[in-house]
Amino acid sequence: MKTLNLLRIAAVQVAVAMGVASCNTDTPEDEKDDENNNRPAQGLVVKLGCTGEYAGNGDGKDLYYVQAFCVEDSGKYDRYAHGLFSVTDSMKVTLEPGAKYLFKATVVKEGTERIAHSEGKNGYMMYGAPFMAELTNGFVYTESFGESAIGSGEAETTAPKKGVFMRPNLGRYYGESEIYTANDSIGGKVDIELLKTYFGIKLTAENFKEGKLCVEMEGAPEMVMEYPVTEFSATFSLANPAEAFRTDWKGVGEYTFDYSETVKIIASTMDEDGNKTPVGSTEVEMKRNTARPLRIILPKDENGFNITIDDEDMIVDDEVVEF
Repeated sequence: MKTLNLLRIAAVQVAVAMGVASCNTDTPEDEKDDENNNRPAQGLVVKLGCTGEYAGNGDGKDLYYVQAFCVEDSGKYDRYAHGLFSVTDSMKVTLEPGAKYLFKATVVKEGTERIAHSEGKNGYMMYGAPFMAELTNGFVYTESFGESAIGSGEAETTAPKKGVFMRPNLGRYYGESEIYTANDSIGGKVDIELLKTYFGIKLTAENFKEGKLCVEMEGAPEMVMEYPVTEFSATFSLANPAEAFRTDWKGVGEYTFDYSETVKIIASTMDEDGNKTPVGSTEVEMKRNTARPLRIILPKDENGFNITIDDEDMIVDDEVVEF
């Protein structure tokens, strides 16, 4: 898997080397130009902000990836610019006055440490999915960037487990702005409302007396409990953050918690030699921004097993918490 990660990042490095700007300062006016960066010579500088369910911690570990699209009168979206940031004050973009724009963004908590990365050819750190971009803390004005990864759950992680997962063990946010017309008279700031696009699992094992209990979930890193530990909690990204946002976002400051994904859970015991013995499976509905308690009851003999879903302990919509 490590070889796969390095190959994926190397491929992105080649693409970025063909279309990335060489810049690492805070404002577009101070960015260094090169022949591949098509930033307008003059324009309206607009500050981008993250609102909604996201509250940054200001320690520089979260990563913010933003894509800007120019919106034609026909409704067609043309790729305009993109950028990866660890400093929100650097999220400033130069726009053509009178033109209409749409912004998409995703945030990974502690992304600088948890997303696979290596040094890029331009001297910046290159990060893998869901970013596929260099950390320049500035926008690159180009049409040469992919649109699918930002809204997909797939991520290349280095911690807590290395690999490529559709439901990685990450806290993830996704959002889109309303269409914005670049105009001095209406101010120079655009807010991108972000929703949490992750869920929690709280596992409790009963009749677990020895060895290891392994719990597999579709698209996610394996969860392992080793006796005497009998409880486990973790956060996982949804497989489709963009769809979760479009389902639950109802307007500025208004959102629901309706989006869910049904996933298969498989439990196995593991002996000291690493041999697994399946003990059961079930399908479970995982709702956005909700912790799902699961009680895994191991058999006392050879004839029984079940996974109990404790619905009465679910975190209901009006009691959503950060887990």
